[in-house]
Amino acid sequence: MDNKDVISVLNDLIETSKDGEKGFSECAEDVKEPRLKTFFVQRSQDCASAAAVSYTHLRAHETRGN
Repeated sequence: MDNKDVISVLNDLIETSKDGEKGFSECAEDVKEPRLKTFFVQRSQDCASAAAVSYTHLRAHETRGN
């Protein structure tokens, strides 16, 4: 896999993670049961963390060039 492919995969992972973050956050807003709310908030935060890590890797690969 060349650098261009890695960048493409990382961009996809970032987009998927951000979608997950938003989706879980919306679920947390809508649910009434406290344990479920906590669960969805944590999953949203996990997705945000995954996006941040992926972005860090993306920046490193972008500076390497193709």
